Order: sequence, then C-alpha cells, then structure tokens
Amino acid sequence: MPAAAESVFVQSLAGRDGDDQQRNALIANSCAIARLLDDLRRAPVNVATTSACDDEWWPDTVTLTVLSVGAERTYAARFGTCNQVLGGTGHAAHATRDLRDDILRLVPNAGIS
Repeated sequence: MPAAAESVFVQSLAGRDGDDQQRNALIANSCAIARLLDDLRRAPVNVATTSACDDEWWPDTVTLTVLSVGAERTYAARFGTCNQVLGGTGHAAHATRDLRDDILRLVPNAGIS
C-alpha cells in the first residue's frame, strides 16, 4: 500500500450494465484518498493466488485502483458472506465496516450491502 496516492478509482460490481446507475467515482480529494488508503491498510490481506467465492464477485465486490507515483495497483474488497477475493495486482481483502462506510459516502449508488 503506498503512503500516498494521486487518485483512487472506485468501481462497484453491483448492478447490471445498462441500469443507468453510476457505481463508480474518481477520488482526487487528498483527505478522501488518505481515508481510503487507511481503510485498505486495516483490511485483512488475502495472500492466496486464486480467488475465493468460485469467481462469483457480483454483487458485493468493489475494486479500488490506486494511482501513486510510479505505480498503479488494483485491490478488490468483498462485502458479502464470502471472506476474500483476489483482484488485479493488489491483495484482496474482506472489507471492514470503515471501508464500506467510506465507499458508500463517496459512491452513494455503489449498491453494496
């Protein structure tokens, strides 16, 4: 996890294509970025190289793409009953309540529970 980032892109996998709901946001506010990075640091890390949940990410998964100096990493957080998923180049984690609350504050239509 980088100490700081230029931006964080939040993409919820809830919903279906074409439902006219915006379930993503580019976060550029430094305070909001710091909170999301802190949330990710507190989440339990999955070091497995394969996903749990039988590859079923929908509907309670959110990916966070962190753009920092010289690197971009994608993290996946699971919000349902499945403990962990693996996503992108980052470590996946079962979401904490703080991460869930901050994502819903920044992306009100995320559709996660």
